[in-house]
Amino acid sequence: MTNGITAVEDWGSATSLKKGFFSELTRLENLPETWGNITSIGKSVFEGASNLTSIPNTWGKVTSLGDGAFNRAGLTKIPDQWPAGMTYLPKDVFKSNKIKSVPDSWGDIKDIGNGAFGYQDLSADDTFKVPNWTGVTSIGDQALPTPHPTGRRWIFRPLSRRSSPSDGPRSEYAKGVEDKITDWGDVEAIEQNAFYRSDLTSLPESWGKVNKLGNEGVR
Repeated sequence: MTNGITAVEDWGSATSLKKGFFSELTRLENLPETWGNITSIGKSVFEGASNLTSIPNTWGKVTSLGDGAFNRAGLTKIPDQWPAGMTYLPKDVFKSNKIKSVPDSWGDIKDIGNGAFGYQDLSADDTFKVPNWTGVTSIGDQALPTPHPTGRRWIFRPLSRRSSPSDGPRSEYAKGVEDKITDWGDVEAIEQNAFYRSDLTSLPESWGKVNKLGNEGVR
């Protein structure tokens, strides 16, 4: 695909976008207002299309996203609802963008893959907002923003940890994380470095369902 493409006007009769089809198109800025008949967006389809900034406001018929589908795509926002029936956010799917928040509801999403929202390019005063964990049962390694390779400071500030059974190294360097956690909810495992360099000053009086801290069991 030539790097001279700046816009896609129509998806035609296409029902899927194959692996890497628009990758590294750094001049691509505009997509159609809807996904048309697209049901599947494959691995790394828009990876490196760094001037895309936005995608259609709704997912339409899309039910599947591939690993790294929008990695380094320049996105500043994503639709306010997740694809219907999609239960898993793939590895690196929205990594290295400029996204500041996720939708208010996780919809059918149960598992957030490794690096799904890693390395968001935000200013030092920005926070990455996660309204709640309702319905989420698994959060992958560095699934949420951690320090960008440039060395600037990125922040992950969840408003609620309820209904998340695993809380691991994705929160490493989570400077600015809530200063108090009052309830572990359904959390069962807290991995090594989960809150390293965070601003935490208070933890719950009870470990609740937590049965693993790093490599050690809770006794």
